[in-house]
Amino acid sequence: MVSGILMGQQVYSPPTTGLHAPPTLSTFAPTQPLAGSGPGQGGTPGGPTTPSAPACTTTTPFTVSPMPVSQIPAIIPQGNINPSAHVMPTNHAYLGLPGLVPGQWPLFAPGDMTLTNVVVKTNTENVNGVESAPYEELALGFQVCGGINLLFDHVNSPSAKIQAALNAQMPYPSLECSTGVNGTVTSTACNVTVSVPVSAGEQIAVSSGITPTIDFGAWNTQGAAVPFLEPRRYLDESNYNVCPVSLFTTSLQAQLGTLLGTLQGTQFVPRTAAPVCGVINFDVAGTVSGNWWPTQLPAGAQSVASDESGGAAFMADNINPAIPVISLGNDIPGIPTGRYVPAAGTPAFTSIQYSVTPQMVCFANLGGASSPNQILLVSMIATDQLRIEGQTGTCSPTPAFTSQALTVYR
Repeated sequence: MVSGILMGQQVYSPPTTGLHAPPTLSTFAPTQPLAGSGPGQGGTPGGPTTPSAPACTTTTPFTVSPMPVSQIPAIIPQGNINPSAHVMPTNHAYLGLPGLVPGQWPLFAPGDMTLTNVVVKTNTENVNGVESAPYEELALGFQVCGGINLLFDHVNSPSAKIQAALNAQMPYPSLECSTGVNGTVTSTACNVTVSVPVSAGEQIAVSSGITPTIDFGAWNTQGAAVPFLEPRRYLDESNYNVCPVSLFTTSLQAQLGTLLGTLQGTQFVPRTAAPVCGVINFDVAGTVSGNWWPTQLPAGAQSVASDESGGAAFMADNINPAIPVISLGNDIPGIPTGRYVPAAGTPAFTSIQYSVTPQMVCFANLGGASSPNQILLVSMIATDQLRIEGQTGTCSPTPAFTSQALTVYR
């Protein structure tokens, strides 16, 4: 048994040494039966699982790579971050486009499934104060079988029958559309319910040409739940997350599994630590490790859509989990939003714990050579509350919080 995260359990064990030996494919295979339809919150990009979903006859329903394997430079594992759009570990992998640069490449259905939901997004991006021209992207949500759902995002040019299904819904009801900001991107998104069967190997869309990757995520509402400390914060694709590569046939798992990693320049760097598909949950009760949100859940709330852009995450790098990472959103005072690596010798996140007399921990030199006096102060003031503030200075002697300090919550 591999220590650390196990598919279906997602319990975080911080690494005590360097990278593990390369794992076998079983380290990202699902451990739960996939037949039947299961419970879930619904309302996800893939749409709710319904009783009409066909039962799964196999645990590996995907028989075709969504792009020719020879064209894929890397599949970036789950748990990637990109503050402030993705402050917390992503619940999907990224299918890299050739050269890991934006382009328009055909996307194929990996198996027989039904398109149930399309999010039509009209986006503008603000870069250095300059607003881009509007551009359109689609997120495609599919019901595969039983409780299995699949998501592709950052595509457009859908196939003729998908476009026909969208045309039949126009104009989109205003109640199904909303406008929001995700990092530097302002998006008006319309949620469109459709029912379009597709077959394995059928072209379904084209990469949008805007991003160098396609979001590639899966979840199984019939499987085990990911043990987040506060599951009400998350939708089904997080709470019932599975590795999308684990849903392919054994031969395709072997091919796609070797691509789990990233490019550094032109050099492929694999993730070799188990599970090779990455980790989305670092929550450890009573410690700083895991996700923290800028707003407290209302008492008695059953499920709350939470905005991660202002929060924080104390986690591990999704390629080399021996590297601790602090991800900070735009609500954290005194420090720019971004990805920070604590200095060597800094206490492990799981060792920073709540006590009746709260202890202050100071992370020094987070800005590196360009900003050596950037520090971050944290203190657990309750088992589910963290006081946090960035400052300019040093950690010796330990500074005190100012009135600008923020409390974040599980």
